[in-house]
Amino acid sequence: MGDKAQKEVEKKLADLDKKVNQAAEELKEALAEKRKEAIAAIDKRIEEMKEAMKGAISKLAGLLVDALLKLFKWALSKIGVSYESLKDIVSKGIKVVTSLVTSPGSFISNMISAVSGGISKFVDNFLTHLKNGFFEWLTGTVSGAGITLPDTWDLKGIFFFIGQVVGLGWDNLKEKLGIVVGKEKDSTGRRINRQRRRRS
Repeated sequence: MGDKAQKEVEKKLADLDKKVNQAAEELKEALAEKRKEAIAAIDKRIEEMKEAMKGAISKLAGLLVDALLKLFKWALSKIGVSYESLKDIVSKGIKVVTSLVTSPGSFISNMISAVSGGISKFVDNFLTHLKNGFFEWLTGTVSGAGITLPDTWDLKGIFFFIGQVVGLGWDNLKEKLGIVVGKEKDSTGRRINRQRRRRS
């Protein structure tokens, strides 16, 4: 009889354990559902508050823009400029300011996109910019020294360029020829050179 009673007690305890575990699981699920509902209610309330704030901010922005516009019109009238002549520019400015105040996230996102697009275009064309900058610097420097760059960088153009750099350009040669042979003979040389050019 003692074994039978012990088995009955163990069975009742196992059943009780099972009921307690089942109740705990049901309570856990109910609490999770309540938690989810509470979080959803809080999120909904936050969205409602955001919308209310957005409306208030929009109204405030409208009031500020109106006040600034009146101040701007007054200032223009004091300096003798017609508001009508600047109306299109001012209306675009108002749209930008209103957009900035009512949805700063979109404005910042667009600004970041524009800046990153500009940077990526600069990086993509960096070598082109570098080459153009170098040649602008070079041509500015050499033109100040009386050196002209050749039209083409073939063998003749390279010799032409090097000749100018070392002082053997046409102007320098004419000057030196005039010193060595005299001005009268130099003018004869120039006349011969002009005739030679006409023939070719």
